[in-house]
Amino acid sequence: MQGGRPILHVYAKNARLTQPNRMTELMFELHGLEWDVVLFSETRFSGGSCILMDSHLLFASDLPTPCAGVSILLHQRHKHGVKYAKYVSDRLMYIDLLTHRGLIRIVAAYAPHAGYRFEDLQAFYHHLQEILEEGRRKRCSVIIGGDFNTQWESGRRGELLSEMCDAFKLRLANEED
Repeated sequence: MQGGRPILHVYAKNARLTQPNRMTELMFELHGLEWDVVLFSETRFSGGSCILMDSHLLFASDLPTPCAGVSILLHQRHKHGVKYAKYVSDRLMYIDLLTHRGLIRIVAAYAPHAGYRFEDLQAFYHHLQEILEEGRRKRCSVIIGGDFNTQWESGRRGELLSEMCDAFKLRLANEED
């Protein structure tokens, strides 16, 4: 609880979900943890959205993602709060979730690593900016999680992340406050 109000517990994890037993292993890892949302990057998964054991919801692409992929796992207690889900690309997706705190846009992200062309990275940030601008117009709070393949303010890649956070008044949160 923070200020008498429940906190949304969000985790971000790189997890290749291509093997059939991988989701069972991940659910076992989550057992006993307090969680509401898990944002996956580097999933390489194309199983589409589905309901998992205990009625948790997995939002994922129907398209093959051999070297990228993002998905969002939502705890079953929030499934009736989902207002919209969109798979933008094999590197970005989001859900709009209505909670007691209002509408929250939850974004899973997986930025291209240094082996990709800089133009690919710019396209990733362009799409992320569009997602955030639309969320701002809807007056959503925003949570972004994933793998940005950079270090904070380190080189041009880190500067892009820092600039995006400054532009949308986002703050970095790798640990509990």
